[in-house]
Parts: sequence; C-alpha cells; structure tokens
Amino acid sequence: MNYKKQSKNTINIKNIFLLIIFLLLFAYLILFLVDYFLNKKFGLGKPLLYYHHPNYGYALRPNQEITRFGNKIKIDKFGSRSNFKNDNQSKIIFFGDSVVYGGRIVNNDELFSELVCENLKKKNNCLNFGTNAYGLENVTRRISQNKENYNKDFVIVFYNLNTLKRGVSKISGQPFFNKPIDGKFKAAKEIFLRYLDIKRLKFRYTQSNKLEWEEYDKYLFNKNGEIKESILSYYATVLDDLLYLLNYRFDDYLVVLSFSEKNKNEKNEIAKLKNLMNKYDSKKILILKDQLETNNIDISKIFYDHIHLNKYGHKIIGNIVAKYLKENYEKFN
Repeated sequence: MNYKKQSKNTINIKNIFLLIIFLLLFAYLILFLVDYFLNKKFGLGKPLLYYHHPNYGYALRPNQEITRFGNKIKIDKFGSRSNFKNDNQSKIIFFGDSVVYGGRIVNNDELFSELVCENLKKKNNCLNFGTNAYGLENVTRRISQNKENYNKDFVIVFYNLNTLKRGVSKISGQPFFNKPIDGKFKAAKEIFLRYLDIKRLKFRYTQSNKLEWEEYDKYLFNKNGEIKESILSYYATVLDDLLYLLNYRFDDYLVVLSFSEKNKNEKNEIAKLKNLMNKYDSKKILILKDQLETNNIDISKIFYDHIHLNKYGHKIIGNIVAKYLKENYEKFN
C-alpha cells in the first residue's frame, strides 16, 4: 500500500517537473518568436551606435545602416545621416538636434536636409549632422573640433530653446547605445532598457527646477516669469561663439530658430532670443515660425509630437528653407 502511494507521488512529481519544463520551453519559444518579430518588423535590438567624445559629448558612429519602424536610416562615412556622394563639390551641411536628425519618422530621402538640397539642385550633396539631444554648445564644439576644410561649404544650423538650455549634453545622461546589445533576445533587451531609462528619468529628473513646494523655477526665471538676465547672457555668449565660428570656418551660413508647438512659456523666451539676434545679419537668421505663418502653413499639421516633424513637416520645412535660400543668397539662384 505504501509502495503504491510512494509510486503515485513519484509519478505526480515527475509530471509536475515535466509540466514546468514544458512551460519554460513554451515561454522561451514565445519570447524567441516575439523577439524575432520585433527585430524584423521594427528593427528593435539593433539600435544606432554612438561614440563618446570628451569635447563635444558624443556623436553617431560612421558607416551604419539600419531599418527602424519601416524607415531606413543610413549614417555615412562622415557620421552624418545623409545620402552624400559628391566628394569633390562644395557641400551644404546641417547641424542641430533630433529635429534635424529626423528620428525613425522618416527615411533618409524624406529628411528636410535632403529635400533642401534636392530643391536647390544639389541632390546627394548635403551632410546632416543632426544628433539626438544635442545642445547648441555640442554643435559649436563639434564644428570647432572637426579639422575638415569647410571654407567652400555652406552651413545651416537649426536650434531651439531646448538646444540652448541643454548646455553640453553627455552620452552618459542619454538613453543611447555606444555598444551593440549582447546575447539573445536583443529586441526585448532594448525595450526593457528603454523602460528602465523612462523610469529613471521619472524618479530622478525633471526638466523644470521647480519642485512641488516652490512657486517657480528660481534658477532660470524671475518671480514674474521672465527669464533671468544671467541666463540670457549665457545664451548670448553661446550664440556669439557659434556665429563667430560659422563666419570663420564656412563660406557662408544660415541660422534657423525653430520652435515647439505647445510650449506656453516659449513665446516670451523666443521674443528675448529675437532681441539677442538683432545684432547679427538679419538675412542670415531665419525665424521658422514667422516664415511658416508668412507662407500660410497650418503649423498644427507639421508636427509628429510637439517639436519633431512628421513627413509632411519635413517636406514643408525643406521647401521653406530652400525658398529662403534662393531669395536671400545669390549662390542659390
């Protein structure tokens, strides 16, 4: 009798053990299939790679080509996102942050940088050094550090309030990869790591210095909501450094002040920035929002989110910038 009970218990344990093994193998298979789908369908698990630099923070590694969410992203031999081919001709070079980079929203062919060059009959003759989360000082330092001969090239720098406020971004504070994802289930690992980054930011960081018990951000603004003069002075210095460098390193330039669709405090700050830029050659400063309104463009239709452009937005900005260049620079007529 005891032998039969013991034998039955042994069988039950074996069955439970086999069931656990089966469930684990089934879960592994499901995870494998889901990971494979995410990799092939959306390109997850193979993110673009960056490198760290002690001066200008970081940049995209050259010679990369991936597909993310159905859109092809190609980084050329210079580390720019472009379809560049003509080494022996003068170039149009774009600098900026993720607005210029374009993200996963568009293919390389649909970037406004490529469309500007196409409109100016300089197809495949543009470089796009737009880099996610760059500050304007990252741009200035990168241009200064680069030993390329730019004296025959035209440069276009896009910036907005975010690029000024960031100062110099470092890769250690960003959710970017400077090494490939190791091992199996790479897509799942990328999703998990990005989730952890979101949670890290939620608990440790806020864009505004204002805490719950404080009336306002006393580090950047006065009590009346006006940006502090010391901050404006910093912005002026950054812009002076940039404009001096553009004059010195390039044949000619255009600086484009971009904007956010939904930032309620931006209107006053943009007005302050316009005042700061009054001392520069007005022909070489393009206030993007003013140009869009002058051309009767519905601003609400050009954004993917509050600041990044959708495909239609890239097309519109490509047309606006090309038109402005033709109207204000003889070399593009």
